[in-house]
Amino acid sequence: MAASMVGATSLMKTMEAGYELSSKIKDLDPFIDAFLDREIRLIATLEKAARL
Repeated sequence: MAASMVGATSLMKTMEAGYELSSKIKDLDPFIDAFLDREIRLIATLEKAARL
């Protein structure tokens, strides 16, 4: 109810779908490692661009 009052219904559906999907994965470590690797590379790219 509160989500629909502030227009966050779509966000709530996305979060619920993400939870349902991730709750079925037994070992999240590979996903976490891949996420961290990607984020570290993106941060390095941004830092490099900022120095130029």
